[in-house]
Amino acid sequence: MDVRARVSSLMSGWMLRLMLLAVTAFVLTPTSAFVCLAQGRAEASQAKSARVLLTVVDKNRNSVSTLKAEDIRVVSEGAAQEVLSLERQTGTALRLVLMMDASASQEQVLPVARGVALSFVDAVLRPQTDEAAVVSFTGEMTVEQNLTSEVERVRQAIGRVRFVAPPGWKRGGIIVGGQNLPSAPPVGASTALWDALWKVSDEVLSKAPPDARRAIILLTDGSDTSSRIKRDDAIRKLIESGVVVYAVGLGDKTFPYDGVYKDTLTRLAERTGGRAFFPEKSAELDSIFARIRQELREQYVVTFRSKDGKGGDSYRKVKIELVNPELRRQDLSLAYPQGYFVRP
Repeated sequence: MDVRARVSSLMSGWMLRLMLLAVTAFVLTPTSAFVCLAQGRAEASQAKSARVLLTVVDKNRNSVSTLKAEDIRVVSEGAAQEVLSLERQTGTALRLVLMMDASASQEQVLPVARGVALSFVDAVLRPQTDEAAVVSFTGEMTVEQNLTSEVERVRQAIGRVRFVAPPGWKRGGIIVGGQNLPSAPPVGASTALWDALWKVSDEVLSKAPPDARRAIILLTDGSDTSSRIKRDDAIRKLIESGVVVYAVGLGDKTFPYDGVYKDTLTRLAERTGGRAFFPEKSAELDSIFARIRQELREQYVVTFRSKDGKGGDSYRKVKIELVNPELRRQDLSLAYPQGYFVRP
């Protein structure tokens, strides 16, 4: 036998032995491959990574920049989650929407709201880096200006926001009779806050790039009289879209309602990871804008492994706690969305 034939014979023998070993192993443990595959799929479905924004400030409202992953604990649906990373982000590009309530209860407050919005734009918006949009709402929403980096266009849009009195309207929320009035309340006399928040998230901020920080600066008294979308559904939509709400409560105490709905605005802001402010005088606005600017630009991103075993596109509650004893003694304040979505 020549050398070439001998080598071919040896290789054939080794190949045959390997095939026999593989078949024998499979016969002896016929379900092992399927068990490993099933376990892998189960682990993948039960452990998906999720991300939430986290803002940490001290008792003087200054940002805390020294937090580490081991300093916090993430709890979802009653179970502790594995924290994968904690990254501090600064200077992220902003995509902001100034939402201005132009309904009847804001008739006397709107001039103040316009001044607040203009001051905010001047203090926070960085030309050529950040973008802002302007939206007004009553019983329906109007986009006065889509996202733009041109500050002057934003300022002009703010100036266009006006209360338009419906037919028969009288100061203080009274509709005078004796006219051909519609059976339902006029659009300008109603407020659809939750509908407007949903639409802003779905139609305006959806155009922002994925890596931009999305936020709504909401100027309103917090009243809602005509929304079709429920409050919890609107808030979940905001959380799903990564939108943080900063609410500035402005109300007319002479209007026949309750001035400002502080509980509503506080709950809305906190559930999305933002804050609510209720200025009593214009001198407070500078410090409010400074706080919002700081929080938007100096946030942590918490990445954790969600392990509660739920599948599908589901909403889950989350809680972030400080576990570092030294930090707990410093009376730090944590703000973060109080829920997140896990997708397949």
